[in-house]
Amino acid sequence: MFAALDGGYIMAGTTVDSMIVSQDAWLVKMDSFDCLVPGCQVFDGLEEQVTDLRDALEVFPNPASDQTNVRITLPVGTKRENLRLALVSTEGKLVEEAVRPQSHRRIILDA
Repeated sequence: MFAALDGGYIMAGTTVDSMIVSQDAWLVKMDSFDCLVPGCQVFDGLEEQVTDLRDALEVFPNPASDQTNVRITLPVGTKRENLRLALVSTEGKLVEEAVRPQSHRRIILDA
């Protein structure tokens, strides 16, 4: 993967099919909006929703015993709504669910 002059990326690679002994090459160019098709960044009056919040959440201590602290730092411009937090075990079980106002920057959940 290489950075393109327009702010996008160029990626290349190969695939090998061992069943018919062939090799195919591929080349993909993404624009600065991470679009494969030009214009995919255009919204038709829809509101953009932030879905990748990995950098917005800090959970500690990890692993937790009795309580888990959740520190939230949402991106500027995030819509002011209640936050729904779900604490899920390593087995995928829902341990606790909480709804808090976005004004809460630190939330303590019972583990």
